[in-house]
Amino acid sequence: MREMFKSAVHIIISNKDKILIQKRKGTKLWPSYYALPAGHIKEGENQYDTLIREAKEELNILINPKDIINSYIVLRRNYFEIDGKKLEPYIDFYFEISKYQGVPLIAEPDKCDELIWWILTIYPVHLSIMKVIF
Repeated sequence: MREMFKSAVHIIISNKDKILIQKRKGTKLWPSYYALPAGHIKEGENQYDTLIREAKEELNILINPKDIINSYIVLRRNYFEIDGKKLEPYIDFYFEISKYQGVPLIAEPDKCDELIWWILTIYPVHLSIMKVIF
């Protein structure tokens, strides 16, 4: 039997020694934790379509896939539950960019409390991405 996976795109926006992270809000999964801007790949989309859509929806910025610096793919096995349901495995696409049009802002205030430029040498107390990968 073939295993099916949901997929998501995570946006790593870098600026020298910093990356942009957002404080999650209104979600069952890690509310009030900091994470990379991200979103699910919708039916009919590929990972690049999702990258462009999520950047516009969440941050009100425009991204050109030609400006991707690095990319990573992670098979995320979820070994925990929410509301008594085990979370499904995901294929996560991470794209790093440093070039974009516009100024990042909170475009979905019902899903995000705060945007910060995280200095990579300082570990935030509530950083969800580390909980996912490690």
